Amino acid sequence: MATSLSQSEKRDDQPEDFPVAINVIQSVECDESGVAYPHVITRLLEDGIMTLLSMSGSSRAELKTSPVTLDALTIGNHQPCVANQTVAVYCKVQIDPQGQNPHPTFQLRIVCTQSGNLIADSNIQISRGDILDIAVWPPSQASENSMPDIDGKVILMCRFTAQHRGQAGHINIQNFAQSAQDACRHVATLLGVPRTEQITPVSEKIRFRAEMHPGDIAIVRCALQHTEQRHWMVSGEMIRVRDNATVCQFQKTFQLGKEQNSALPIDHPSLLEKLPIDLNDIPVAETIWGPRETYRGTVEPLEVDMHLNLSTRALWDKLTRALWSVQNALGANRDVMIEHKLAGGASMFQLQFHEPIKLGTPVVINSRVHGCGTSSLRMQHEVSDARDNKVLVVANYVLTFFDRTTGKRAPVPTFMLKQLNAA
Repeated sequence: MATSLSQSEKRDDQPEDFPVAINVIQSVECDESGVAYPHVITRLLEDGIMTLLSMSGSSRAELKTSPVTLDALTIGNHQPCVANQTVAVYCKVQIDPQGQNPHPTFQLRIVCTQSGNLIADSNIQISRGDILDIAVWPPSQASENSMPDIDGKVILMCRFTAQHRGQAGHINIQNFAQSAQDACRHVATLLGVPRTEQITPVSEKIRFRAEMHPGDIAIVRCALQHTEQRHWMVSGEMIRVRDNATVCQFQKTFQLGKEQNSALPIDHPSLLEKLPIDLNDIPVAETIWGPRETYRGTVEPLEVDMHLNLSTRALWDKLTRALWSVQNALGANRDVMIEHKLAGGASMFQLQFHEPIKLGTPVVINSRVHGCGTSSLRMQHEVSDARDNKVLVVANYVLTFFDRTTGKRAPVPTFMLKQLNAA
């Protein structure tokens, strides 16, 4: 952990406040009127505090073994926090110059990024088993765990918790995909698109390069371009804060209403710098296994956004269930994979959207295996309307296997190859 400094040694140029979270409010976090539930405000503040501790040098292991205790909390609400709104949490730290209270006071503000209006403010005091190390400010100077440069190019700053965890213990891919969608929403907000305007996805590519675990914090940077088909493409990357590793890269193409499509500016300073992201298409070959039904269900109210379309997180949750169904059918259920010290991770996804999936739609997913490499399988999920078999989304992806102990790539398990060869 970083070394603490006395009050007299603190830097004179410390900022008044700095961002510790940038999020998009989800419809599922709001009541029937579209206003966020009170606990969402508390969650945003908690994310800000945990991000701050990471910025000041506290590792995930330290925060796990020496948990944070909330000593005092006051919240002042100034205006409603609503669905599809992008909000930023800013923080400044006050330390008792008399030394009577060894624990600092965190003053946080939740601000709407589009209007700049104050949504809520709060004073928080926390403690741990040891004295909190609030070191040299700004916190990017604090340690190897510190936050990358926070500037106007940061579109999101999100913290992942145990509720985002999947069966294998790491963060589920649907939460990465939701972050990419949130980034698109924030990009549209920066360009002046109202939060009520529907963003219709056209296609998506996402490459996963590293795992995230509960307690990890990430930032997302984006660039924007206008395609020849008069669609908008957002290219982005997610960077893990604790080691500056690139966790995933994505490209999402979307369209807006006709008026919005023609009126959007493209010269926002946050989006001018191009990112070196070029994601190749996944080749599709002949089917060597399947098609097989791997999921059937109905779009429920908790799975839709404010436009009553299946949300990104819910779509990817269904794709993940189908993925596990394929693995189970090929003999690679969770217990067998643990026994062989193996793990399978989707390293690349490519989605083509045909129609929005509305509330109440009965959907069925049929899956195929299209190819087998040394350490990976190429697969496809076809999401259809169960009433008329109309194709709604097609997802092609690469499932890569690796050794859970060493983290290195591993050959496709022999028990899966036997199932494929017998098909």
